[in-house]
Amino acid sequence: MHRSTFTSRVRRAKQDSGKTLDQLAEETGLRSKTTLHERIHSRTLSGLLDWFKRFARALGVSPSWLAFGDEDDAS
Repeated sequence: MHRSTFTSRVRRAKQDSGKTLDQLAEETGLRSKTTLHERIHSRTLSGLLDWFKRFARALGVSPSWLAFGDEDDAS
């Protein structure tokens, strides 16, 4: 099974949204597309997301529920 990376999912979502990096930076409160690019490609963020997913699994809940409380994803 192919496992996509955070960066590839961001790239796909960005393409699907039709938004530019400048637009996304502005909408997320960042100063520039450079800052957004750095955050997307941050190994720290990527590592944190991987850990968070493993932590949710260890707790027996979905990452979505743990992060956002989405009841549909409680387990």
